[in-house]
Amino acid sequence: MRDLLFYDLEIFALILLAMLLIVIYVKQELYTLKGRLFRYLIMATMLMLLLEMLSWAFDGRPGVWNMRLNWTFNTLFTMLSVLVASLWATYIDYMMFGDRKRLAEQAYIYFAPLFITIMLASLNLFFPVLFTIDADNVYAREPGIWTGAIMIYLIYFYVVVLVFRNRKQLTTNFLYGVLLFLVLPLVGSFIQLTNLGLLLIWPSTALAVVFSYLLFETTSGTIDYLTGVFTRSRAEDYLRSLIIKQKDYVVLMIDMDDFKELNDTYGHHAGDMALIEMAQILTRFVFKGDIVCRYGGDEFLIVSENIIPEEIERYRNRIYDLMSESKNDYIKNARFSLGISSSKDELNETVETMLTRADNSMYIDKAKNKNYKRRKDDK
Repeated sequence: MRDLLFYDLEIFALILLAMLLIVIYVKQELYTLKGRLFRYLIMATMLMLLLEMLSWAFDGRPGVWNMRLNWTFNTLFTMLSVLVASLWATYIDYMMFGDRKRLAEQAYIYFAPLFITIMLASLNLFFPVLFTIDADNVYAREPGIWTGAIMIYLIYFYVVVLVFRNRKQLTTNFLYGVLLFLVLPLVGSFIQLTNLGLLLIWPSTALAVVFSYLLFETTSGTIDYLTGVFTRSRAEDYLRSLIIKQKDYVVLMIDMDDFKELNDTYGHHAGDMALIEMAQILTRFVFKGDIVCRYGGDEFLIVSENIIPEEIERYRNRIYDLMSESKNDYIKNARFSLGISSSKDELNETVETMLTRADNSMYIDKAKNKNYKRRKDDK
């Protein structure tokens, strides 16, 4: 029980990050490279919390195996002490520039400190420059232990300079997020490094990760404010990730027929209620792992790895069945036009080509239903 109380902050922080990770996966969020970097950041922080607990768990305990485990976990903990800072810097860089090529070029800057700490921790096994473990299996710091902290401070300083130079292009939320991630771990690390036995670095880092998620990922415009489904930007990000992974997928474009008449006759509130209802129906329709987004106005987009293009009419009828069960009078009797594009039909697909094909297919379908014009260049 005494050990559990000693690690109470670490255990709480681990639970908090685990819950955050579960929420992200359940909500099917963060598909992009930016999102993957953030997930790695969460998992790396959880790893460091676990290693910190293990690095203390065997300290001072008698026995050869306790000493070996003490050496092992302290060595691993010291090796990876810079990992979270490196991943955070990579994440912030991509948040600012969104450039994969630049990120690859900058990787040596962000991860060079990690390689240095790995080499120093390996060297420490033979020439103790970072820490020692005496004959009584008691851990003690050596002057070189500050190397990891200095490396972290250098990474943070580099990111601050980068953010300062580009501050005019950044949002207030972004600047607050960077500031919080700097302040919380730095304060925790200073207190811990000057007070051996007080574990604050990684719990404070975990808190900073949670704040980063709230500021960077939940306020970035990925959820449509009205319908609660994803926005167009989220769908495009997801499409981009599927293209990079070379996955087979289908894009469905759905446009409500005569929606303008509903707004004109019954007002925009009635139109909003119909859009909300339609979004809920499409969410019920899709398979697990698919995403629904509001593409714009009364248009919706579905990106799916499960839909079979040859069975598109079956899917259309399934959506109509769900609409017929609606309590919304407009939705119950509404019609829609449906367009489709498949990655199997596009040799060099891009986000733009897939959306254009689905859009054109939808207009062809609309022309079959009602030959009215929706674009200036329609004939």
